[in-house]
Amino acid sequence: MQFQLTGLKMALGGDKNCQLVIPDAQFVIDQEPDDDILKVFGKEAGPFYSWISGEKRSYEESLAYLNNIIDTQGPFDAVCGFSQGAAMATVLTHHMVQAAGGVEADYKWKGLILICGVEPEAKYTPTEEITALEFPSVHVIGEADEKHNGRSELLYAIFEADHRKELFHHPGGHHFPTPFKSPLYDQIGNAVREMLGC
Repeated sequence: MQFQLTGLKMALGGDKNCQLVIPDAQFVIDQEPDDDILKVFGKEAGPFYSWISGEKRSYEESLAYLNNIIDTQGPFDAVCGFSQGAAMATVLTHHMVQAAGGVEADYKWKGLILICGVEPEAKYTPTEEITALEFPSVHVIGEADEKHNGRSELLYAIFEADHRKELFHHPGGHHFPTPFKSPLYDQIGNAVREMLGC
């Protein structure tokens, strides 16, 4: 994930202005890499991880794991998630907003950056459905994303319009925008800075 975040990190000022904590998801999965991954990293790409296993309680384990990282390695300005990680970041934020009683001064981060995200499914939130979230967010969707066609738009729709939310499209598929240095990343970086008030 470090490599995929290069463009965003550069747009936010590089190492001088942007420090990243990039946890792997908890559950190792056995799957073939996507063609895009093979092109960049070769046949030896992996291992691959998932935030959710086949067990219903796995999402609770992932939330506890992420909350521990936030409590021990924070404070953080934003949480960023890609694909399934965007769904997990949304669930994590939903729980944080509820725990804070909607009091923004008690929030543990200020915004979300969601890349090629998918909406949280029942397997993420077995006890509740997230239909609306009042929290600032920046969304990036691949126009040719056949892997999760339409699901990034469903995730975007969860976020309330009266809270700051921005939407960007890149012409590629289920991956971060390329090239890493581009006007699109400049726009995304500006939106993130504005969202965070810096």
